Amino acid sequence: MPETANFISIYPSRIVLGLTLIATVLIVASVIGQLFKYVGGHQNVYNLVAQFYLGTEDSVPAYFSSLLLGSAALLAWLIAVPKKKHHEHILDTG
Repeated sequence: MPETANFISIYPSRIVLGLTLIATVLIVASVIGQLFKYVGGHQNVYNLVAQFYLGTEDSVPAYFSSLLLGSAALLAWLIAVPKKKHHEHILDTG
C-alpha cells in the first residue's frame, strides 16, 4: 500500500494580505473611536471606544497581537518537532 503524503498549501501573500486587512481595520476602528471621543464628545460609545483603543492592554488589538504571537510560537514548534525527531533518529542509528 503506497504512502500518501499530506500537504497543506500555504500562500504567504494571502496570509500577509489578510493580516494587513485585519490590522488596518483595527487601526481605523481605533481612530474612529478617538474621533468620537475627542471631536464628538462621546466618552464611551457602547464601550467600543475602549475596546478598540490601541493604547490599552485589554482591547481587541492587544488580543489580536497575542493571537499572532501564539500562532508564531505554534508554527515554530511545528517546524522544530519533525527536525528534532529526524535528528534523534540519526543519532540512534549512528
